[in-house]
Amino acid sequence: MTQSNTDPSLLLLDNKEQYLTLRICNVMFGIPVTKVRDIFDQQKITFVPLAAPEILGEINLRGRIGTAIDMRRRLSFPKSKDEHPATMNIAVELHNELYSLVVDSVGEVMTLLNKDLEPLPVTLDQEWKDLAIGIFKLKNELLIILDIEKILNLNK
Repeated sequence: MTQSNTDPSLLLLDNKEQYLTLRICNVMFGIPVTKVRDIFDQQKITFVPLAAPEILGEINLRGRIGTAIDMRRRLSFPKSKDEHPATMNIAVELHNELYSLVVDSVGEVMTLLNKDLEPLPVTLDQEWKDLAIGIFKLKNELLIILDIEKILNLNK
């Protein structure tokens, strides 16, 4: 039996991760596929009085109640100019609670190398730094990776 001289922490650098891409205000974001439970079209949302501004309301997803989060508002983007914009929903689960991230559109699943994930620029606004993990440089644009746990922490 031969022993490898490779440092185990270096092996992590070669690992790949899959990200679901999505768009909000024409900016491309990604979330780890392992966090995604479902993707679906517009859903009837029940308004909840006194909810935080980024909470659109509650949805019923196959018998489970989930909180719909307006990702435009959560990320401080302007409201859509369309009176009834077409949106997509990404269902995620955190601590046994179901959430629906309401986004402009959903793209593809990309497999990217962890070693290519770059840190956030120091000049980036602190609010953005608190919600993102890092950035991938793609061929024609940047892919900002969101931290789902921080996105869903609405107490900030």
